[in-house]
Parts: sequence; structure tokens; C-alpha cells
Amino acid sequence: MHSMEQTRIILVEDDTDLRESLMEALAIHGYPVTGVGTGLAFYRELGRKEFDVAIIDLGLPDLDGHELVEFVRRNSAAGVIVVTARGEVAERVKGYVSGADLYLTKPVDVAELAAAIAGIAARRRASAPSGKIDGWRLTQDSWRLIAPDSSECQLSQREFRLLGALAAGGGLPVSRDLLYQQVYGGGDAVTSSSTLDSLVSRLRSRYRDLYGRQLPLQTVAGSGYRFVGLLSVI
Repeated sequence: MHSMEQTRIILVEDDTDLRESLMEALAIHGYPVTGVGTGLAFYRELGRKEFDVAIIDLGLPDLDGHELVEFVRRNSAAGVIVVTARGEVAERVKGYVSGADLYLTKPVDVAELAAAIAGIAARRRASAPSGKIDGWRLTQDSWRLIAPDSSECQLSQREFRLLGALAAGGGLPVSRDLLYQQVYGGGDAVTSSSTLDSLVSRLRSRYRDLYGRQLPLQTVAGSGYRFVGLLSVI
């Protein structure tokens, strides 16, 4: 069994004072924590390393915390603890439906949070399959998208180029102009944007029809698109 020092924790909380306070208090309990203040920063950290427990605030400035909960549940074996000011029953139910292991309302008792981390991390490790859980992968030789659960989606050449460009973005938004250049080459702005949006829409619909879930390909208003999570080309 892993020691507390080996339990990898990520905390996303936009209140800087509260985030630092929780990090310090959990460190005293023996849990070093990676802390971030936005949903995008959270996704970046998930792309860099694996975590045993994710502590997620729902009221983030850039993304809905429920989206983060759902992503962690779909794409990793990490435990999820929601820590939020939203105490209504409907919010708690939504949190558990999204995939939270535990839903705590602020102000949270750090001793309870530390105990929850220990229990959830232990249960998750015991139930996780052996071996590393990979992120999403693109195969260069056969133009396939492989999900973390090993399901495969055959891509067209243009779909592969699109996802390859998003993979190179490392989870950050990639502009429509750059994506169009990577997929099609040159073109005027209006036609380029419309053609690219159609390609994305078809790929999303086909993936949803095949697997009954959303492809984590997110539209970024005023910018372009980004792939949420770790996407590598193999």
C-alpha cells in the first residue's frame, strides 16, 4: 500500500487564500498537494502527471466543475472529492451523478477531508486495473483515435490532421485559422471557418453515435478548439 506521501492529489480552487490554506493544512496531515486556480490549469496538470485523488470546486471562473468531475471519472482511476459552497440537494445529487465519490460543502473540516482522501485513494487503488492508464492516443499508421478505455474510432485523413493539430496544442486552444491550415491548406476566413466547423460537427456526431458519449473536443468562444485532456500521437 502507498504511503500518504505517495498519494498524489490535485486541488482546483479559484479562491487563492482558500486554496493555499487547504494545501498547507493537508501538507500538515502528510499530503502534498498540487494546487491550481482554473479548469484549464487543472487539465494541463492532468496531462502532465497522474493523480490518485482530485479535489474539485464547482464554482470556477472558466469551466463548470461538473465537467471536470465527469472528465476525471471517464479518463482516470482517480478518486473525486467535490468541495463547494453549493449545498443544495439538487447540486449534491448532480455532483454524485457526475461521478464524485464524496461531496463536501464549505467550510470543510480538514481532518475529515484528509480521512476521506485516505479512504478513497485506498479504494481506488484496490479497484484499478494493473498497469498505467493512458490518455487518448492517435495512431499515425492507421488514423485511429484510441480512448483511455481502449475503444477505437477510425478517422478520415482530415479528422486525423485536425486531432493531430489539437494534440500539438497540448490542451490549449488552437485557432480556427491554424487548424484550417493544418487540415486543408489556405482559404478565405469565412469559408475556412464554416468548413472547419462542419468537420468538427461531423466528427463529434459520429463519435457520439458510435459510443454514446461526447468526444472531449471543446469549442473555445472567440478562438477555436481544444482537446480536453492528454492526447498523444503514437
